[in-house]
Amino acid sequence: MSKGQISAIPQTFWAKQGVAAARPVAGTLRNGSLWYSTDTKDICQVESGAWVTIFDYSLTVSAVNVHAAISDAHHTPASKYLTVAEFQHIPAFGDFASNPQNINNNAVGTAAGANNINQYAEVTFSCPTKITQWRQFGNDQNTGDGRWKLQYLNVSNVWTDWQTAIPVRTTEDWSNWDSSAGEVVALGFRIVCTTVDTNTFSNIEELEVKY
Repeated sequence: MSKGQISAIPQTFWAKQGVAAARPVAGTLRNGSLWYSTDTKDICQVESGAWVTIFDYSLTVSAVNVHAAISDAHHTPASKYLTVAEFQHIPAFGDFASNPQNINNNAVGTAAGANNINQYAEVTFSCPTKITQWRQFGNDQNTGDGRWKLQYLNVSNVWTDWQTAIPVRTTEDWSNWDSSAGEVVALGFRIVCTTVDTNTFSNIEELEVKY
């Protein structure tokens, strides 16, 4: 096929492109011949000796863009509701001074600890996930003046404070479930040391988060 012809057109068709003014008289061409107008952005076809617009590119592109946006929305995973089991599914990681993976290993008695501010332990989610509440299992080595904050990774991939100034727990038992921070949609979750306990470590044996 020569330069200027539209690809994938059967050989029995005559097909060219150019400005509409240069388009040949339809009566001199066979039915089904095609012309792509580079100025009006449409494709015309010869039908019964006359040019008929069969494809308006300028309109179709807008429609395609709208369809693509709708399609993307349909294929974006819907937010799910986090369970404790899902929070424990992928081991936590981070720069805690000791054992960040212990915060979500479903095993109280194995502590994770931070000995510097801004150290964290982090859990990632497979899709946007709704959370509303959390609780912690403490450690009796804590003095009680250490502080945590909880952050979530929002859908714009920005770490955002969810709850702050949380005291480390000094007893080896569960705190109450706390939903005071409200519902958020998260791609990840982390616990961050904001004040190191005077024990020299801020310890936590387990963290649970769910919807």
